[in-house]
Amino acid sequence: MNLRKSNSSNGRVTSFKTYAEAESFFVHEICHNPDYVNHDTSEMVGVGFTLTNPLANKNKHSNYEYAQAFFDWLISGKGELSSEVLRLNPWAQRFIDTSGLPEGFSGSYGIKLAGQLDVAVNELKVQKEGRRSYVSILWPSDQIILTSKTTHEYPCTVGFSFFVRNGALDMVVNMRSNNCLNVLPYDVYNFTSLQKMVAFRLGVDIGYYTHFANSLHVFKSDVRSVLEGGYEWQHETTKLLSNEFEPIRKWADKVGILAQCTSHAQIVKLGEESGELCRHVLRNNKQGYTDALGDILIVMVNLAASLGISLEQALNLAWQEVHSREGKIKNGTFIKQGDNS
Repeated sequence: MNLRKSNSSNGRVTSFKTYAEAESFFVHEICHNPDYVNHDTSEMVGVGFTLTNPLANKNKHSNYEYAQAFFDWLISGKGELSSEVLRLNPWAQRFIDTSGLPEGFSGSYGIKLAGQLDVAVNELKVQKEGRRSYVSILWPSDQIILTSKTTHEYPCTVGFSFFVRNGALDMVVNMRSNNCLNVLPYDVYNFTSLQKMVAFRLGVDIGYYTHFANSLHVFKSDVRSVLEGGYEWQHETTKLLSNEFEPIRKWADKVGILAQCTSHAQIVKLGEESGELCRHVLRNNKQGYTDALGDILIVMVNLAASLGISLEQALNLAWQEVHSREGKIKNGTFIKQGDNS
């Protein structure tokens, strides 16, 4: 049975300074607020993130000796995996196993990359601000994997683009599918390492790294481990809200607010409660503004529910955006860096 939640994350892209922060955020969201719960996974569909510092590309738990060995094979252009890669991760054999496939078939990322990377780099040397520097990994010929009895891994990577903007190299990666816990860390390490290499070849700085996944998921066995405390959160800012306001939603559902009150009505109610807050603050009425703040929070919980999301989810997204924001205080108001208003 499939379970579709109404708080779909389609089209969301969130920025992070480090990969560890991004991973923790999405592991938390997938385990607590998934779009779908299928027979074997919890999943978010159509999501992405941007790393503002692609060199901060590691977490605390992945095997980066294997990651580096895999990257070395990736850029070698060879079809056969090195003995070092197989020693560190025998499962990697699935990337090159051609049993059950036509003679001469190869789905090797390295071979595909070798035939395209130089072209992509030269395109940016000729057209410094061009949009045609692209490498395709998922090819039409790979469809044979889906109809053959083989253990060969069907490519998870669709392809990626390079852009030189403001003197720095941005990279955008498109993924068909990503296991957030066990595969995403290695994909990000490999692609940001490739971004660093291409930036060096072009003589430019490293810009942003953006990663899109059509399906970002965690297998149910891993979800259980996460929920039971088996995941080491990477950063204090990932201690996010999950379901703290559920008692309010249950009350609102019981009395008919969620079924009968529209989002427009909740907006009006929010305005009324905000007016009450202003009045009590101006009069320095502590009991009054304390009560008004609580009323506003309850209305916001119900408003979010009427819009098909949770207030916890909205707060988590906002916090990820602002927790590292810098700026200054001007006339009693915080002005974020880069805002000239």
